[in-house]
Amino acid sequence: MGLDESIFIFRMVLVVSIFFLCLYFYKRIVYVFGLKVYGVLLVAFALLILGQSMQIYELNVDQALEVNPRIVYSAALVFLVIGLFAVFARSIQDITHNKKLTKREIWLRKVYENIPAGIFVQKQGEIIYKNAQFSELQKLYGQDNPFSECQENQQDIWLTTPLSKRHDYWVSKFDLDNDAGTVFIITDITSVKLHESFVKKTGIELEEHGINAINLVLESFLQFLPGGLIYVGNYKEDEKRFSYVGHRGEDKGANLYDDLHTIVPNTQHNKWTWLTQTERSDFDVNNFVSEYDPAYLGSVILSNEQKTPMGIIVVLLDDKNAMNDLIMDFLSMASVRIRSELEHIYSQKMIQKSNDHYRGFISRSNEAIVDVSIQPAVVTDLTPDQQLEKIAESALIKEVNPEFNRLFEISGQCEFSDVLAIKSLKHALHYVLSSGYSNERIEVLHETSLGENKWISCRCISEIEDGRLTRIWLIIQDVTESKMHIQDLEYKTRHDALTGLPNRIALRDNLDSKVDQALQFGFKVGLLVIDLDRFKEINDALGHHYGDVLLKKIEPRVKPLLKKYRASLSRLGGDEFAVIMPSIQSAKEARQLASEILQKIKEPFDLGQLNVEIRGSIGISMFPEDGVDSGTLLRCADVAMYKAKTSAGGILNYRDDIDDNSPRRLSIMASMGSGLKSDQFYLCYQPKVNLKADKVQSCEALIRWEHPELGVVSPVEFIPLAEMNDSIILITEWVIDQALKQINMWVAQGLQIKVSINVSTRNLLDENLIPYLSEKLIEYEVPAHLLEVEITESALMADPERALETLNKISALGISISVDDFGTGYSSLVYLRQLPLDTLKVDITFVRNMCHNEQDSIIVNSIIHLAHNLSLSVVAEGAEDLETVKALEGMSCDEVQGFYFSKPMKADAFSAFCEQWKGR
Repeated sequence: MGLDESIFIFRMVLVVSIFFLCLYFYKRIVYVFGLKVYGVLLVAFALLILGQSMQIYELNVDQALEVNPRIVYSAALVFLVIGLFAVFARSIQDITHNKKLTKREIWLRKVYENIPAGIFVQKQGEIIYKNAQFSELQKLYGQDNPFSECQENQQDIWLTTPLSKRHDYWVSKFDLDNDAGTVFIITDITSVKLHESFVKKTGIELEEHGINAINLVLESFLQFLPGGLIYVGNYKEDEKRFSYVGHRGEDKGANLYDDLHTIVPNTQHNKWTWLTQTERSDFDVNNFVSEYDPAYLGSVILSNEQKTPMGIIVVLLDDKNAMNDLIMDFLSMASVRIRSELEHIYSQKMIQKSNDHYRGFISRSNEAIVDVSIQPAVVTDLTPDQQLEKIAESALIKEVNPEFNRLFEISGQCEFSDVLAIKSLKHALHYVLSSGYSNERIEVLHETSLGENKWISCRCISEIEDGRLTRIWLIIQDVTESKMHIQDLEYKTRHDALTGLPNRIALRDNLDSKVDQALQFGFKVGLLVIDLDRFKEINDALGHHYGDVLLKKIEPRVKPLLKKYRASLSRLGGDEFAVIMPSIQSAKEARQLASEILQKIKEPFDLGQLNVEIRGSIGISMFPEDGVDSGTLLRCADVAMYKAKTSAGGILNYRDDIDDNSPRRLSIMASMGSGLKSDQFYLCYQPKVNLKADKVQSCEALIRWEHPELGVVSPVEFIPLAEMNDSIILITEWVIDQALKQINMWVAQGLQIKVSINVSTRNLLDENLIPYLSEKLIEYEVPAHLLEVEITESALMADPERALETLNKISALGISISVDDFGTGYSSLVYLRQLPLDTLKVDITFVRNMCHNEQDSIIVNSIIHLAHNLSLSVVAEGAEDLETVKALEGMSCDEVQGFYFSKPMKADAFSAFCEQWKGR
């Protein structure tokens, strides 16, 4: 192939390419410099063909047309360049534009395909776009455009499928710009329309209830069940079966009035259950279901909140496909409404039944009952008098029973004015209005036409709506007999049967009442408990009859004495009486009255055939000193009365120290153990001064108790209580431990101080005392001569042999022994000589007054000489002044202990005292 042929082939390819390019742009009218692109390209194409033909056929164009081929090629080239430039520019523009359209189209396609509506675009009768939803509509109706008849804008249109199913659509139709086509947007609103229609129909005549309302619901459902049947039955509790209420649909001649027993045995309450024909074969169904032979069967048992069956709905369908979610929703709605109506029917029956029972109850009741309707209603925020006036104007009696007419002696028609004319009822109504319509029973006194008094119990039940009184029930009962019986029982319960005096129950109530008054006005209250001495002897010797006569004579004898004190007498039982003095200034008045009562009781009593003399004992308690309630005051007066039997005069006021079981004593006894564990106890030390050496050589350890509630409790109070049980053992061991620990500390400080501790009778009898002393001496490394044990004369004489044995063992340990309170007991001097004693301690009662009482001075001097003759040292306690100290020094007393030198003090203060004494 030559060069010319190659050039020819290249040119032909170029021409063909330009030709097809022109065809591509044929439908796209584009102007460049006012020319159509495809026209320019066609001219260039023609010129190229001409020039090429001239060359191929070797025509002499120059000669024939007088045209130079080069001119033709040049013109073709110019047109070609212009056309290509225009195509290139347009292509660039289109490419850019197409890229934007592509992204948008992708986004729109996703939206259109997923939107729950049919969308399509129609242009010149041809559908140029449609989404999947519209494609489904085309298949459903078998048409290319089922909505061709739709007008512009928006409209509601019903369409029927070839299977005769109707659907409602909302169609929106509008044109696009630049004649790009018409857009259709189709939304299926069938469910909305049906729902609207169903709600509208079922909501018609909402005031209609019962069977009529059920029939309205059934009729509104016919459009959803073509060829079907819906049946409703209610449940009869007494017969345990369902009974026909109503139906709608094609019954095919079936007997709908047969009773339905159980369609689906395991049906859940208020939940639809659907069974196919095969599934139904296992269940017992009645005739009309068998005759109908449905393709689809559904039922629901309608139950109340307590899951008690109210009724049943049965749906029978020939076409199983007719059932869909929409129909199920409507069936659920229908079942709710029908259940409501069945409940209404049931409620109406119950109301009617209740009304019948109510009227029967009222007519047969042994209570007087009146039912009052108030129309117009009365506002309850008026005053009671205003309300009663309004009620009188608008009240109408609805029911009144025979008992009401009989009780209040009403003949003929009873009007509300007759009710208000009865004073007792008017009083009861006024009370109810004043109390805010309380329905409590109130008892009022009713006077009959014959002047007879009766007690009636009245209860008022009010019906109030939105702050207005609309109804009142008055329920009245004649309680005269029971009231008198109760009053008699109350009197007998609160009074002594023999004397007629208030008994212990009445006394307590009366005493509490008087205490409350005294507390309010600042008075005192006195309580006297009187016991008749020798009454048992009279009762046993003369018989109970004479004893009863004597008891009855106590009130006439004592009562005149009580008037000036406004006091009252009660009988507590047996031969005990009590007197309450309600408002007195002091216990002196109570004691004065007690003395007068005893004087009267001592006077002889005439018992008919003989005169007898008795005595009495009186115990007195006072509010607020001895108690603030009746129980406490009675107990205290009783304690005082028993102690008074052994006291001079037979009268005694209550004191804690005479009460073996006072709350304080019990509290102290109960708290000792815990007090030791919680460090409530501590030791104080009182120095003993050696008069000859003028220095402090020893001291006495004295226990103290700081109670968290009772405050400081004196040893005089708690030591005797501790000696009554084993608490004294624990206390003594604690004292030994603390004293030896302190001696150890003082020895370390250079102080050689002998410490005396007190030991009781129970300690001397305690077998563990000696081992404990020995153990603690070793534990604290204390020399035995620095510890002294003090015992009392009474402790020595309680069990001399046992005491001697224990004291010998204590002495064997090297511990000194001292006899405390010497001179107050009855010890034998012979016995004292046998004891391993080191010291005698003269009792404070002799030392305190020795300078002013010669007898005391002689006793002290004798004890000092006796002790020295027995080779014992002497300690005198109770020295409170210098004169006493000098006198003791003159009698050669060895050591002196008392407030003149120092009161008992804690360990640190005692150490400082010793240092000061050294430096004086």
